Amino acid sequence: MFALGAEMREAIQHAMQVNREGSCQWPRARVIPVRDVYPSPSTTYVPHCAILHRCSDDTGCCRSEALTCVPKHSHRVELFFYTANVAGGTVVEKLSFYNHTECECRERSKYDTTNEKFADQRVYRHSSSPPQNMKKPPSRKPCRCPSEFTPRITLEGACQCNCYDSNQNCIKTRRGKGYFSLADRICIQSNECAMPNCEFGEYMKRPGKCPGKRDTFNAMAGSAYRTNLNHRFRS
Repeated sequence: MFALGAEMREAIQHAMQVNREGSCQWPRARVIPVRDVYPSPSTTYVPHCAILHRCSDDTGCCRSEALTCVPKHSHRVELFFYTANVAGGTVVEKLSFYNHTECECRERSKYDTTNEKFADQRVYRHSSSPPQNMKKPPSRKPCRCPSEFTPRITLEGACQCNCYDSNQNCIKTRRGKGYFSLADRICIQSNECAMPNCEFGEYMKRPGKCPGKRDTFNAMAGSAYRTNLNHRFRS
């Protein structure tokens, strides 16, 4: 009985230590490869890693395995790197990253992991004037997105626009619950901004918004009605 009581105290003390030192509240520093955020196979980064703060299951423990530790708030930071491309050009670039600043626990089954994929994607990159003994790489069209969306360059070189996981305004717009500003609509129509990645279909140019669930359903119903009507006329 005495041994069992001592082991119980050890278990309680361990649980209190985990709750005190490992709770899902504050992010912890992690080493993130730059290529995970800027996946350019033709570019070499020095240093090739960045130290960023993250909220995840290996940085914070929730009270139940049914919960997962995720970012509640985040903050953009800008870091400088030497970058070299396959053509031989080298330049100093300022790259943007996101630091998680506060964590929270959410139900694992309900957490939207599609947004998390874009959590560490870049906002923009800026090249400074290179030293005299360095060559500036050839200029390329920047990846630009509507104001609430985050740009990303794919491995194939395509520009994509999606939402960062804590940007609720962007998520609402992506789901068709809001309209794009006039400036964003002009930017998209003039091809200065890439098409936003809408959740329920392609961006609708005329109303200037992403389709919602109802818009998608109405479009499918209308298409089915027209198909049925055409069959009737042919028969």
